[in-house]
Amino acid sequence: MSTQNIELLLIQRDIDELCSVMLALPNHKLSGYLALALFPAICFVTEESHNYLVSRNIKNVSSTLFDSYTIAIKKSRALLKLFDSTDGGKNGLIQSFNLFQVESSLWMNAGKSGFKGFISKLLQPDIGIYFLGEDPIYMTIVGFSVTGRVKNEIKSLDEYDFKNISQQTNSFGIGIGEYFSAFGDLLNLYGISSNHISPILLPSDLNITHNDFHSEKLYKRIASQANVEETNIIPVLFFIITQVNIAYSLLPRLLMPNSNLLFRIQFLTAYHAMSSLLEIQNKIDHEFANLLSCENILTTIPNIKKVRNVLAHYGLGEGKKYTTENSDPLDEVIKGLFGISKNDLAQVTNNHLCKISTWSNNKFSKAHLKNVRALLGDHT
Repeated sequence: MSTQNIELLLIQRDIDELCSVMLALPNHKLSGYLALALFPAICFVTEESHNYLVSRNIKNVSSTLFDSYTIAIKKSRALLKLFDSTDGGKNGLIQSFNLFQVESSLWMNAGKSGFKGFISKLLQPDIGIYFLGEDPIYMTIVGFSVTGRVKNEIKSLDEYDFKNISQQTNSFGIGIGEYFSAFGDLLNLYGISSNHISPILLPSDLNITHNDFHSEKLYKRIASQANVEETNIIPVLFFIITQVNIAYSLLPRLLMPNSNLLFRIQFLTAYHAMSSLLEIQNKIDHEFANLLSCENILTTIPNIKKVRNVLAHYGLGEGKKYTTENSDPLDEVIKGLFGISKNDLAQVTNNHLCKISTWSNNKFSKAHLKNVRALLGDHT
């Protein structure tokens, strides 16, 4: 099999696995929660597969997704990069979350003015948190990233625009689904047949709940628990924690144990989370900062940046010389380039995600945040 066909097959396997999860969502009571939590991973596969096609001068003529949503997909995928995003780094992410919070408050109080509006602003929650068991996995303000709008469009929203958000979000989602379908049709032209995709059986004991909060009180509690004095970093710190919990606790329950997609997302989450946390280590809990600096994935794995480049993109690059027929090409590339097996790297990755998740569970679990929930919020 040619190198290009191996690379296309790797992409198709990730798309097929995502689609099998997405097909299971519509009839599930937690479909909305799961779709939001999966969205950065969905945009990762979408953007990186498109980038691969462009780099190989392969035209996916059946899809128009990138005619309308190129920047929106790029920004949603960039959420996985955290402070390593080229769009402003740490300060850019902080600014985005400040914008999301302002617009969320506006949305929650849309149509309320005068004395009623004044009282509403005092009582109305302006942020929700989803939990998997006790672990926080999603902040509702991040939901602006799934609307297909870019930052300037989000900033220009007024209260009359919010009624159309669901329609545009739905169009964005349909566009991504059509892109994945068109990718399968494209592979047929290269002699790679698409497998029939069936919905996975979602775990029956998947327990995702939701609590509403007033952001000011929530962020003060998080700052207190994490011993953080500079409160402007609190929303992004908590977002890092939710991303880690998605990768460590949620995705392993939705994707196959030997999944390349699970491996990619877990590694990239551990890499970018550790890089981002080390950037603010002097501003967070000293015990946690010491735990991170003593041993972390950035120092444990040799040539870590090159490993990251291999797993963040679908082209095999110089690693293509290590692939053979009827094998796991990603495992062979990693072994050939870095002298470590995919399974061993996955175990190291999992250990570092566990370290961060365990610390956060002792600080920001559902039980720890219970007494700052909004009185009139929606709680499950």
